[in-house]
Amino acid sequence: MMIRTDSFSEEQLHIYWEHQITAHPFLTTTDGRTVIVLNPGLLNKTDGPDFLEASILLDGVVLHGAIELHKRSQDWYHHRHHTDERYNKVILHVVAERRSKAVFTQQGIKLPTLSLLPLLSQPLREKTPLFPCTSFTRISDYVIEQQLFKAQIDYLEAKCDAFIQHYDASLTLEAAWKRALFLSICDGLGISQNRSQMLALGCFAWKEREVSRSATNLSERVDAFCQQFIRWNTRAVRPQNQPSIRIPQSLAILEHLSDTPLTSFYTQPTEELSHTLFSPLGKQKTHRYMLLQGTVLLPAIYVLAQLLGKSDLQDRIRLEWENLSLPIPDAVLRSGPSVFSGHTHQWSLGLLHQIRSTCSSGHCSSCLIFKSAI
Repeated sequence: MMIRTDSFSEEQLHIYWEHQITAHPFLTTTDGRTVIVLNPGLLNKTDGPDFLEASILLDGVVLHGAIELHKRSQDWYHHRHHTDERYNKVILHVVAERRSKAVFTQQGIKLPTLSLLPLLSQPLREKTPLFPCTSFTRISDYVIEQQLFKAQIDYLEAKCDAFIQHYDASLTLEAAWKRALFLSICDGLGISQNRSQMLALGCFAWKEREVSRSATNLSERVDAFCQQFIRWNTRAVRPQNQPSIRIPQSLAILEHLSDTPLTSFYTQPTEELSHTLFSPLGKQKTHRYMLLQGTVLLPAIYVLAQLLGKSDLQDRIRLEWENLSLPIPDAVLRSGPSVFSGHTHQWSLGLLHQIRSTCSSGHCSSCLIFKSAI
């Protein structure tokens, strides 16, 4: 049966390239050159070529660089890669069509093209990780709930540790804590494509705000900094997460944070603080609003309670955290073991942390579910 280009999505081609291409020792480009894939590279989840740091042997010559995949060769031009200097690093253009067209980089270099279509004899399927617990005949719901509760508490500790990474002990307690909170918020606003960029912006904006003690012209100074030093990722970024939206929001949050007395953070209810601090985000109860309130503000106040020795505040924040529930991305749920089906309504943050830090990392020996079965 002849396989058609439309039989596959570009994402499926990425999976094939990443996991199966090295199973074919000798390949041939569309112009007859021999290709051996030494290293398929690292999947790039931001702007630029699809795979970075790849290595191929092209007619006996080792090449290091990037790989770009398309269903059709003409997509190279539709996506304007021929005018983008980032694609000058591409060493191989990979397509899924029988008759491909030649493509050129911005520097005018003709790229070798490899068609995957002759290799694809059946529909592609994503690789599903195998977890030991999926083979257990029976797992107690009680044990699962206990593990997810444990993971929920572990996640709070992990978020507190991440917060402390932004804490500058050379500053006063108030300045150090507020700075750490602002940088944590910037990190949250940058999820998932612009985290490092938003952190860089946050560091600059905080320093400028503290030095001048004024918000006058801060936006202009930040814009100038971003234009000179920050390269934003806009690929697959939703409209509400675009830098043009997140930058002014972060600066507005900085002003609210600067104007809010430290005492408010350990005397006011979390909901009131969130309403004030995150008002620049607009509509309340959106996923990003709830994410910042839950996974940024709560851990920050928990650390503040530790710094001030307020055990009653720690207890209150921990209770709020234990009862916190946020939607989990379907992609994360699909990446975890099936034993958690039906347990997504409670300890949702615990489930998120469980899948990311324990299941996906293969740390089964620390899991109560695994221990209960051996």
